[in-house]
Amino acid sequence: MLALAGGAYAMRDHHRAITLSLDTVWADNTTYLTAWEDGHDVTVNLPSDELVPFKFVITARMTDGCRWRATESLTPIDAKTFSYAYSEEILSCRPTAHPATKTPRVGIAHVVDAE
Repeated sequence: MLALAGGAYAMRDHHRAITLSLDTVWADNTTYLTAWEDGHDVTVNLPSDELVPFKFVITARMTDGCRWRATESLTPIDAKTFSYAYSEEILSCRPTAHPATKTPRVGIAHVVDAE
């Protein structure tokens, strides 16, 4: 947005807050490193009024003795929907670790609220 200030044009940062619900598989007895902790909706700030691709990257040491990184990639499909892809990688493990099975998944994230 341009605003006239003191005879010159100044650019103002614009952010759009949106809330997303996630429609994907939640496998039993599986831990996901996800922004949708406990299945609750997530609010994010986008740099513009348009939906843009973005990622959540979460790293944690898990009870299996390994350090994992999960990446949640969101790509706009239309004005209210993102495609969703979740992947994991093991970064390191203790010598006695028993790594869990990777649990990639796909789904759809829906805009449920926008400012």
